[in-house]
Amino acid sequence: MRQGRVAARLAPLLAVGVLVLHKIDAVARGGAMAGHGHSYMPLAAALVTVLLALTCARYTRELWQASHGRMTEIPQASLLALWLVASAALLTTFGLQEWIEGWVTPGHPGTVSHALSHIGWLAPLLAVAIGGVIAAILRVTQRAIVLLARRHAARRTPRAERGRWALLPPPIVPRLPVLAGNRAGRAPPAVSFT
Repeated sequence: MRQGRVAARLAPLLAVGVLVLHKIDAVARGGAMAGHGHSYMPLAAALVTVLLALTCARYTRELWQASHGRMTEIPQASLLALWLVASAALLTTFGLQEWIEGWVTPGHPGTVSHALSHIGWLAPLLAVAIGGVIAAILRVTQRAIVLLARRHAARRTPRAERGRWALLPPPIVPRLPVLAGNRAGRAPPAVSFT
């Protein structure tokens, strides 16, 4: 699979993961600072929903292409690599989100140290857990495409074998001796009986 297809599936899943991480963190903190800079969350949730729906439609198209042989064999990214990338991206995005909220919103502390203290010990654990779920989803989707592509390649028969008539063997042409054909060079001398 080209890396662009993995990234196209990873981005909406990361967006959903960041929203979930942000919501769980807010619930875990008891709703503290609920009104500080979170007025954009309904719009962000709506945009992520649209992005996720478009990604699901694209993935359905890729499944159809793989089942009809229009997609070649694709390499798969390892689960550990996907897990590390997803976890690091979630934690980084969550930290940046907290820092930007503090920077933009009045009354919300906006220093880097506050963003790091707000992350605390719960956010990295949640990021690793959500990153694992995202990596598992990506591996399952990649594996489904590979299995459909292989299944199509295994059941596909050559076009000549699909017809109603059996193929005839090629005709057997006997090999003539060299003198009988035109490869002898010159003809033997003519014999005269006079």
